[in-house]
Amino acid sequence: MTKVSTLTAVSEHSLFGPPPLLEGEDAAAYDELYGRVCAAVKPVDVIDEMLIVDIVFLQVEVLRWHRWKSSRMRELGF
Repeated sequence: MTKVSTLTAVSEHSLFGPPPLLEGEDAAAYDELYGRVCAAVKPVDVIDEMLIVDIVFLQVEVLRWHRWKSSRMRELGF
């Protein structure tokens, strides 16, 4: 069983909204990434939490870009 992060567990009712995942993306992987960043940063206030949300979101975007680029390269025969 995957431990759910604080943000994701309350995201439906939080200031930050639900995790920015597309259909088919792994919510457990998002939760793990969020939890690990929180553990490293140890947020002390809402500003820290906002920055963590941004960091995790940007990392998810980077991973999407990598998947898309790899997919396109395979389609083109690279």
